[in-house]
Amino acid sequence: MVATIEVPASYSSLPFKDIIVSEVAEDTPVATKVLILAFNRPDKHNAVTENLLTELEAAYRLIDQDERVRVVVLTGTGRAFCVGGDLQTGFSGLLAHQASRESIDRYRDQGGKIALAIASCTKPTVVAINGPVANFGFTITFPATTRVAWARAKVAQPFSRLGFSLESCSAYVLPRSVTKKQHPDFRGTFDRKAVPFWPWWDADKNEVSSSKL
Repeated sequence: MVATIEVPASYSSLPFKDIIVSEVAEDTPVATKVLILAFNRPDKHNAVTENLLTELEAAYRLIDQDERVRVVVLTGTGRAFCVGGDLQTGFSGLLAHQASRESIDRYRDQGGKIALAIASCTKPTVVAINGPVANFGFTITFPATTRVAWARAKVAQPFSRLGFSLESCSAYVLPRSVTKKQHPDFRGTFDRKAVPFWPWWDADKNEVSSSKL
């Protein structure tokens, strides 16, 4: 869990474990207009845990207050962007602090809180998709201002085939992110195999040949 923290002189000094926030350039001692916010569990393909989500929300709350920052680039370290929840920890890893029935009843979808933090942030978010994307890693791109993807990036949504509802406010954001002609198929035709990231945003196709975004 992340204790309450104040806007720092440099974001690289923040005590985050599962995300990295860095300035451009990295050795800058103060916050820059562009910040790079990266999932930082490369050995797990940036699968998310409760701590990662908590840190991500905290980072966005700080950035929203910081007049020095003008734009956020959201990406992943290592070979993947984000492959969704960490299946090794399961729901217990996402609900670790939920001890009582009362607290469970008060629980809010952490992914939804992240989506709202991105959408409500006064600083635009550019998602730089550097590798494989799945589940939360995909739906969290919806509230971003724009997306840039490696040409060979693949996306998978296995939970839509397993009967799980789309999370992270995506049922609301999805129709506002793709065209009306596209989004009915977009929700229902994913199988467990990964497919190319594009052409889902035909009006917003920013594709690059290198995964080093």
